[in-house]
Amino acid sequence: MRTGQGRRFIGTLALVMAMGTCALTAANALAEPTIKTNTAPGSVGVRGAGWASNESVVCEIFVGGRGWVFAGHLPTDEFGNFGGVFRVPNDLPPGTHVLRCRQIRGHAQQTVVKEAFTTEPGESVDDIIKAAEEAVQKAQGNGNNGVGQATGIGKDSHGHYVAWLSSGGQVTPIPGLGGRNTQANGINDAGQVAGTSDLPGGIHHAFIWTQAGGPRDLGTLAGTDSEGFANNDLGQVAGDSQVPPGLEAHAALWNPLTPNGTTGTWFDLGTLGGSASTAFALNSSGEAAGASLLTGGSQLSHAFLWKPEAPNGGTGHMFDLGTLGGASSQAFGVNALGDVVGISRTKAGISGTLGGSGANAYAVNDSGEVVGSSYLRGNADFHAFLYGAGKLFDLNRALPKHSGWVLYAANGINDVGQIVGWGTFHGHQRAFQLSPTTRLGPLTARIVVSGSGANIAAASAQPAMRVVLGGTVQWQNRGPGAYAVSDASGMGLFGSPALAPGTGYAFQFDAAGTYPYSTTGTPGKGTVKVPVETAPRKGTRKTTFQLYWCFCRAPKGYVFDVQAKRPGAKLFRSLTGGTTIGGLGLRLAQRTGNYRFRARMRRKASGKASAWSPIASVRVTK
Repeated sequence: MRTGQGRRFIGTLALVMAMGTCALTAANALAEPTIKTNTAPGSVGVRGAGWASNESVVCEIFVGGRGWVFAGHLPTDEFGNFGGVFRVPNDLPPGTHVLRCRQIRGHAQQTVVKEAFTTEPGESVDDIIKAAEEAVQKAQGNGNNGVGQATGIGKDSHGHYVAWLSSGGQVTPIPGLGGRNTQANGINDAGQVAGTSDLPGGIHHAFIWTQAGGPRDLGTLAGTDSEGFANNDLGQVAGDSQVPPGLEAHAALWNPLTPNGTTGTWFDLGTLGGSASTAFALNSSGEAAGASLLTGGSQLSHAFLWKPEAPNGGTGHMFDLGTLGGASSQAFGVNALGDVVGISRTKAGISGTLGGSGANAYAVNDSGEVVGSSYLRGNADFHAFLYGAGKLFDLNRALPKHSGWVLYAANGINDVGQIVGWGTFHGHQRAFQLSPTTRLGPLTARIVVSGSGANIAAASAQPAMRVVLGGTVQWQNRGPGAYAVSDASGMGLFGSPALAPGTGYAFQFDAAGTYPYSTTGTPGKGTVKVPVETAPRKGTRKTTFQLYWCFCRAPKGYVFDVQAKRPGAKLFRSLTGGTTIGGLGLRLAQRTGNYRFRARMRRKASGKASAWSPIASVRVTK
C-alpha cells in the first residue's frame, strides 16, 4: 500500500472456484507430511496430516509481483493433523496457484510442503450504452481507462458510425469533424478520447476529444488522410498518416506541445522496409506497436514495436517482432512494460485458442492480463477471452447464469481488471463493460460527482460505497467544474489533484475501516466502507477461524486496531491494538454464539484514524 496518492493498480479478478473434495486422514507425526486443498468461492481450504503434533503450521499463497503472502497459521492436533479455510487475496488472477505450509521442528529443521489449487474469475456485466440505445445501435466498446470510463462506436439510424463516451452510467455522444462517420478508439485517464472522423468531402483525419474542449482535428503528416487508434496519459496519439510520393499510410505518432494539449506535431515512424505501416497501440512511455509491410513489394506484414530514443520522444527505431513460425503477424496492444500482444500465423498446428483455429489478442494491461476473441471448436462461433496466469479463459463462463449475454470480443482491459468489448444481450448487439467481483462483494466501486456551479464540490453528499479488502474506488468528475478528492479522516491516506471534467481518480483500499472523503470547496461528502473478512463463517469450538483486516502489513507510519465482541457482551473489547500484521487465526472455545469483529487503520504520529469498519461475524456451535 502506498499513501498520499492514487495508484495505477494491477488488475484484480475475483475468484469463483469449483468446490472440490478433501479427506482428513489420521496419521502420526512420523509419517511424511502432506497437505490437500479444496476451493470455495473466495477461499481455499487446506487439510494436513503427518506433521509434528501440537505445533503451529504457517500457510502462504504465492501471488505474482508480491511473492509469498501470509494466509494464516493453524495448530496441529495430537495426531499431527490440522485443517482450516483461508481467504484468497483479491489480486490473485485466474489460473493455477500454489499454497505452501511450513513448520519448524525443534527450532532447527523446517518442513515445507506445497500444493496447487485453481481459481477462475467472476464478473458483473453492464450494458454501457443502455441510456442511449435508440441513438446508438450495434455498439461495441473499443477502450477504457483507469477510472472506469469507456469509449467506442455504434451506428445511427442511417447506418453511419457514431462515437460515444460512457462515464458513471451516462452516455455522451462524441461529435466528429463534420463528416458522416466518427470512430472512437482509445481513451486516457484524463478522459481524452482519440479516434478517426470523416471530414466533408470524404477524407478522414485523426482527432482528439474532451468534454471541455470538444473535437480537435489533428491533421496529417503530408497527405490527405490520417487515423488515430490509441492515446496515452500525456495525450500522445498513435495511428497512421499518408506520406508522399505514393500517399501510402505510414505508422505515425502525434505529440502534443503540452501534456494533453490540443496542438502538436506528427512524426513518421517509418516501416519495416515495405510501403505501408500502422500503429494500433501506445503505452505510457511512447512506445508504439502495430504492423508493417515487408520489403520487396511483399503484401505480408510483421508486427513491430517502435521505441523512442527518449521517453515520449518523436524519433526512435522500429523493431521487427517476427512471427510464431508463419508468414505474417500484427500487434494490437502494448503495456507499460513493453509487452506486446496481437495475432500471428503459425507454421503448423494451433495453440492459444478456445478450441478453434484462430484467435486475436487486442489488449494487455500492466499485470500481463490479455483480452481478445477466439474461435470455438469447429469455428462456427467465437467468444471473448481473458488470458492470465498461463490460462486462456472464456469470459462467458464468468457471467451469472441466465444473464442474457453472449460476449464475442474483448477489446480493452484496464489495470483494475475492467474489460470492455461487444456481444449480444437477448440477441441484440451491445457494448459491454465487465467489472471483477467476488462472492464477498465488489472489487471496484464507482463514485460520480457532478454539480451545476463552477465548483463541482457543491454536489450533495454521496451514499456510502462498499468494497472488499483490496477493492478499488474510482471517483469520476462528470462536470461542469473541477474538484479534488481528499481523505477527510486526517490520516492523509489518499488524495487527488484538481480533476478537470471528464477525468477521474482511483485508490485501492487494502485495509478494513470506514474512510470518509470530501471534495474541495463546499464539501461534497461520502464514505468508503471496507469490512473485516473471516473464514469460515461458521464452525465449532475446535475450528480455527481466520480473521483478516488487511492482506498486507501496515504501511510505514500506520498501524491497525482490532476489536471483538463476544456472545452476550454489550461492548467491543480490544483484540489487538497498534499491530502491523494483517490477520490472525483464532480458536473461539470459550462459549458458543456469534462473535463480532471490527477494525480500523490509524496513523501513529497524529493518532488520526479511520472510523471502525463494518462488523464481520462468525458463529460458533458446539
